Amino acid sequence: MAVAGILGVTGLGGAPSKAWAQQHLQRRMATEEAIVRGAQHMCELLSSNEPFFVGRNGTIEIEVLYFWFLFRFGRAEEEKKPYTERLRYPLQMNAGVFPNTDESIDRWCESYSSAMGWQDAMAAGWYAPLVVAEHALLARFTYESAVHMPLRSLEPYYVAPEHQWTRRLSGKRVCVVSSFARTIANQLRDSGRLGGIWTGQRAGLLPADVTWSFV
Repeated sequence: MAVAGILGVTGLGGAPSKAWAQQHLQRRMATEEAIVRGAQHMCELLSSNEPFFVGRNGTIEIEVLYFWFLFRFGRAEEEKKPYTERLRYPLQMNAGVFPNTDESIDRWCESYSSAMGWQDAMAAGWYAPLVVAEHALLARFTYESAVHMPLRSLEPYYVAPEHQWTRRLSGKRVCVVSSFARTIANQLRDSGRLGGIWTGQRAGLLPADVTWSFV
């Protein structure tokens, strides 16, 4: 059963109604005011010099985690529904969860849902088809103190320079952990050249005095 087909259900594992999710989404809509408010919060976190955790859920992560939440979390072994191939394959290929057995995916879901509780802020509600699923997961696995913000709050080119969190990286050491570390390093190295990514209107988004390392 595709997760997209169960997003509007109620009474299953605490899933909210579709109407509730739509109302909640409207309150979190990416208005300019909400984007700036989220960007300001990011600036405050970086200026505090205290550790913090900000994230964003991917689409396949939401789908698999919601399936686990509805049909496997807290259930007896004989009551658990197996993950479908439609979920297994992209979770392995796009999110790197291997092996994609039921047992392995369950362990991943347990670790992922636990990590959600450590977040100080999250870009949420950015993909409308999965908003019901995401908000059900946020309600169950994150703390009320966690700040929810539009995705564009994390993209500094959408706000005025004084609200761009990347400018707060000035003088700091930044470690980039990515499967595309070499590409990112090359983009930063070439940023000052004609036609570089961080030139023109985007100039200044990344301060020149950041010490970068890549993993």
